[in-house]
Amino acid sequence: MSLFIGYDLQGYIDNTIVCSSSTLPPSTSFNGLASVDVPNPIFWHWLRQDKLILLAIFTFVSESVMPFIAASSTTHEARSKLQ
Repeated sequence: MSLFIGYDLQGYIDNTIVCSSSTLPPSTSFNGLASVDVPNPIFWHWLRQDKLILLAIFTFVSESVMPFIAASSTTHEARSKLQ
């Protein structure tokens, strides 16, 4: 946990940094037409960080624990199962 706090990543584990939408809402142009959805860079940053932390958790748990968390799709989910 000290490492996660040191790198300001504890929010991914305790779920205070939550996943946002993968796209930004379409905006309306000056001619009244809606634009297409735009990828949300905040979502992609969150996803990369979460997957890296999840990989770290998978790396450091014992083989006997791994079956309990292997299907976890987020860091928070893995931590909840470990608790």
